[in-house]
Amino acid sequence: MNLDLQSLGHAAATYQRDPRAIRAALRVVQAEAAVAVGKPIPPEACPALTLNGVPYFPADEIVKAIGTLAESDAENARRSRDKYAAVSEIGDIPPFGKEICGDA
Repeated sequence: MNLDLQSLGHAAATYQRDPRAIRAALRVVQAEAAVAVGKPIPPEACPALTLNGVPYFPADEIVKAIGTLAESDAENARRSRDKYAAVSEIGDIPPFGKEICGDA
């Protein structure tokens, strides 16, 4: 068994992410792993170890979860960029320039 473990607090500090988002991404990673081996999907992210009430997760799962969050962020950025491009083609968003700042 791999004993390279991290708590959600440590992962949140290391990767500058919300621990709740990391836990949700861990659930996705663990669900994908369960489906790959034909096991039932766990209802919650399951820690490898709980010590004094603090859950610890395998570091490789944490890294995969951070990757999942990064992919989600990239997809959201693409959607936002495409939405802005579609709106600016219509002309609903005025261009930024001197006429708006009062320098005209």
